[in-house]
Amino acid sequence: HEEADRLEHVISEDFEERVANFLGNPSHDPHGDPIPTRDLELPPTTCVRLSELRLGDVAEVTRVRDDDPELLRHLSSLGLEPSVTVQVMSYSPFDENLTLKIVGRSEPVVLGKQITSLVFTEMK
Repeated sequence: HEEADRLEHVISEDFEERVANFLGNPSHDPHGDPIPTRDLELPPTTCVRLSELRLGDVAEVTRVRDDDPELLRHLSSLGLEPSVTVQVMSYSPFDENLTLKIVGRSEPVVLGKQITSLVFTEMK
């Protein structure tokens, strides 16, 4: 058992190349996280956290932190996923809540900083 814990799982460069080609050499994963190039460079980004947006700002969701499956399910149920456009309807400086209009959703959504700080956007 100890030996199995020490072993690293490694794939060959050839296999890695075939998988990348099969997937169309994506620059980002399904949640918007950048995928490093072969030279381990990340693509350039101009992302801002959703928590930094203010009244009237319009932005496209580009990335969602994907280390909490429950959060991903919650955001998905709200329609807040990569490539979705949002507009800030109001901002509360007291508690830093944002009221958002999410394209494709009829009712606005109110989110606190605990969530909005984990969603990355690009201004439109």
